[in-house]
Amino acid sequence: SVNVSVTPASSIIESGESLTLDAFATSGLNGNLTYSWSPAEGLDCATCESVIATPTTSTTYTVTAIDEFGCSSSASSFITIEINNQIVVPNAFSPNGDGFNDIFRLTGSNISEVEMHIFDRWGCEVFTLISADLQEGWNGTFKGLNQELGAYVYYAYIRFNDDTTKFIKGNVTLVR
Repeated sequence: SVNVSVTPASSIIESGESLTLDAFATSGLNGNLTYSWSPAEGLDCATCESVIATPTTSTTYTVTAIDEFGCSSSASSFITIEINNQIVVPNAFSPNGDGFNDIFRLTGSNISEVEMHIFDRWGCEVFTLISADLQEGWNGTFKGLNQELGAYVYYAYIRFNDDTTKFIKGNVTLVR
């Protein structure tokens, strides 16, 4: 008979982090052991005793230890991916209709709503947005007219899924 365990049996890591999983196995007949991990995605090695897991989503990794006599046993480790509240703000955009970077918008993780105000260099508010749709943003126009190139000031209030809020401000450069 084969006995196998995995440490840690469960863990929580942040998105993008890695974790080492160690299999501990013994064979009742002292046979040589081979290891097979599943799923192989996110692992640096699918047949090693110790593996480095870098999952992109919460994943249960199962290792099966098999001795030379064909006896086997399996054990699992559950890794939970924790995605923290995050805001990503571009520092420039180019509303030139090429389909790339045409809209100034905020992105991130766990965002439930964005309130954004954009002002030109004279302090005139040229754009306001209150939306839960992170695809929405400023297209570089005001009252239907393309705005001039240069720096614009933004203020934004971000509400996250856990009901916390964050205020950010900065500049975005309009280029074409």
